[in-house]
Amino acid sequence: MMTRWWTFGWKILVVVVVLGCNGETGDDDASMESSAGSGGSSDRGSPDREMVCAKTCQTAAMVNCPGDASTDCVAECRKLWDQTTCQSQIHDLVRCGSNAPVSEWECDDMQESNVKAGTCDAALAALSACAQR
Repeated sequence: MMTRWWTFGWKILVVVVVLGCNGETGDDDASMESSAGSGGSSDRGSPDREMVCAKTCQTAAMVNCPGDASTDCVAECRKLWDQTTCQSQIHDLVRCGSNAPVSEWECDDMQESNVKAGTCDAALAALSACAQR
């Protein structure tokens, strides 16, 4: 489960998206491969995914939170990006985090880097609405 920079409701929404919608388990690599191979709109390996994840993780590293040492930011970002449920909303949320300046980041209650509350509210609301459909 993704636990990086998704506080203030992001963690809950990610769980809903990954585990919840229509019984799909977007966390399952085989189901993601099948979906992408059958006309799904996955951007696996896309230059956009790589750029956004690299930028996000570079910013997260500058925050220098103690909990970040035990996680692989780029791998987690790619895994989230590759989810097929609510994909465009997830992409918008990840892009928002990647575009947030380091001053809009902080160490969360788990001592992991995270964008501050209020930074990506519109993208979070769109993901929330999608996840509830």
